[in-house]
Amino acid sequence: MHTSRWLKALLALAMAVASLVVVCILAIHQRSLDNYFVADDWEHIRMVTAVRSPADVVDLLGPYKPQHYRPLHWLLTLALYRMAGLNPVPFHAVSILLDAGNAVLLGLLMWRLQQALLRRRSQAAAVAALGVAVLFLANPRHHDAVYWYGAINEVLSVFFRLLTLHLLLSWLRSGGQRKSYYLLGLLAAVLALASKESAAALPVDLLLLFVAHEYCTGARRWRIILAVVPFALLATGWIAV
Repeated sequence: MHTSRWLKALLALAMAVASLVVVCILAIHQRSLDNYFVADDWEHIRMVTAVRSPADVVDLLGPYKPQHYRPLHWLLTLALYRMAGLNPVPFHAVSILLDAGNAVLLGLLMWRLQQALLRRRSQAAAVAALGVAVLFLANPRHHDAVYWYGAINEVLSVFFRLLTLHLLLSWLRSGGQRKSYYLLGLLAAVLALASKESAAALPVDLLLLFVAHEYCTGARRWRIILAVVPFALLATGWIAV
């Protein structure tokens, strides 16, 4: 009982500190809203301004282009340009929201895995998850991906990679019975690849997730790792294009 009270107090303190840190981080991030466009941003804007018809959209998303094949990135840029023109605020706001969303998804992933490992110590799992989310959000090493619109493909790809991991974790927890989670995970993986080709590393992420899940739960259903194969084939095929 004493341990439980101590963990609850620690969780309350962690939440208070995390809230303060997050407010400070978002206050810093909001200064990027009027960053305007720099460097590669203008090339992205130039590409979408040339879109005048459905045929132009198909051409923009075609895989045989000098630029990298990132159709979701181009569709998002086109949508933002049609909505806001050369107003940089919506462009940077989407980057900030995606980064915040990634922090939440990462924290939730840690919480779900820690719950399986710690079993009844849910407060400890919550503290660990909160710490991971805040550290991710406060990490200065990925600030370019937030402040520079041309790097939005980074935060966009990470968002769908984390979503894939959540969906596959739900599938694992169902004992492989909820196939809808698996299929949605495949769809999220396609969207991650369509954001940036670095998502080709997703099969490795899934392999580590499966091993962690089996270790935490003690299930030892190692044959389930074969479920990574379709993701590996998808990533290989995408890179080949």
